[in-house]
Amino acid sequence: MFHSAHSALAWAYETINRPIVKMSSVNHMREQNTRRMPNEAIMDLSVHEQHAQAAAIIGMAERLNDAAGREYVAARFGDMTRPEDVTIMMHRIFSALGTGAHDKRGVYEFLRCYFGGERGYKEIARQMKCRNTTALEIRNKVYDTLDWIGTRAMAEMSDTLAKHRLIESAQMYA
Repeated sequence: MFHSAHSALAWAYETINRPIVKMSSVNHMREQNTRRMPNEAIMDLSVHEQHAQAAAIIGMAERLNDAAGREYVAARFGDMTRPEDVTIMMHRIFSALGTGAHDKRGVYEFLRCYFGGERGYKEIARQMKCRNTTALEIRNKVYDTLDWIGTRAMAEMSDTLAKHRLIESAQMYA
């Protein structure tokens, strides 16, 4: 069992991105690396079984009811933040921003910063050709919208993983 939906998703995406390599007998003599293994139940699985379990967890995330939630999970844990991967989240953000002329590239850069991008708001404000206060207001609205999407997605994932008895208890993310 995992401690939370967050730990299950982080483990699943990390496991899926790690290749299965057939190791020589000399490598089997070394102590195996158990970094980021959540518990003994997962450690006892073979590498192929771990990949199958990770694929099942990611499959559950890909079946979330809200498409923006699916994009959020993929961006947060799978680093899928290309423009074509986050279209629905961008639509939600622009709906939250309301009417007016907003620089699509600037708003997208704020979304990337939310998921670990390394650009500062002042640099994005220069790109958007607006005042720093305006850029901060846009950034706050983008972050609030993404927080809302993420809270809903993680709550739904928590419920799903609890139904499958993969997490200890459904934790509230609100």
